[in-house]
Amino acid sequence: MVLLLEIPRQKRRLFELLCNTALNSPDEDPETSKEFKLKFCRSPVEILSTDLGRVSGIKFEINNLIETGDGAVRAERCGKMEILNCGLIFRSIGYRSVAIDNDIPFDDKNGVVSCESNDGHVAGLPGVYCCGWVRTGPTGVILSTLNEGRETAKVVVKDLNEGKFPGITMGNKGFPTITTLLKSRGINPVSFAQWERIDTHEQELGSSRRKPREKIVDTETLLSLAHEIV
Repeated sequence: MVLLLEIPRQKRRLFELLCNTALNSPDEDPETSKEFKLKFCRSPVEILSTDLGRVSGIKFEINNLIETGDGAVRAERCGKMEILNCGLIFRSIGYRSVAIDNDIPFDDKNGVVSCESNDGHVAGLPGVYCCGWVRTGPTGVILSTLNEGRETAKVVVKDLNEGKFPGITMGNKGFPTITTLLKSRGINPVSFAQWERIDTHEQELGSSRRKPREKIVDTETLLSLAHEIV
C-alpha cells in the first residue's frame, strides 16, 4: 500500500482530485456510480445539435499516431468518424502565446519564445528568461508550470551569484528597488499585503456560494480592492 505522502506533490494533487470527485458527492445519492473515461487520438470536427438548437453530440475524426523519424510522434487524421452523444460540452483547448516585444525572439509557428536551452535563458538576450507555456507551449498542468517557474528562478539566482550581470548584486533589495522604479514611471504596484486583501475578499465571495473562492477577473476591480478605492 502506497501512502499519499510518499507520492510526488504533483501526482498527489491529481490523485486527490480524482478521489474527491469520485467519493465526495454530498448533493447526490451516495449510491450513484461515477465513471470517468479518457479518449485519445480524436479531433473534434463538428458540434451536433437538435432542431431546437440544443447540443446533442459531437463528431470526432479518429487519428493515427505517426512516427516522424526524428523520435517524435504526430497525430494524423485517418478519415474515420465517431459520434459521441451528449448534452453538454466543455471546451478546453489550451492557450497560444503571442509575441509582446519585437526584441524578444519568438517562434510564431509553435507560439513560444526561442530559448537557448531548457533552463529558461532566452536566445541571444543575456539576463532575459522565460518559463511556463510561453516557453513550452500549452502542455502539463498548473503544478508543472509552478515547478518550472521555481527551477527558472533558481537559474536567475545562480546567474546573479556568478556575477553575470555587472552592477547587479544579491545585496540589492528586490521589492523596494523595483517599487521605487515602478512608481517613478507612474505605475502603482500591488504588494503582498494588498494581494492578501484581494485573497480574503475572493474567499468571502466564494463562501457565500459554498465554494472555496470566487475569482475576480476584472483588473480594475482587483486594483480597487488592493488600493482600497472601494
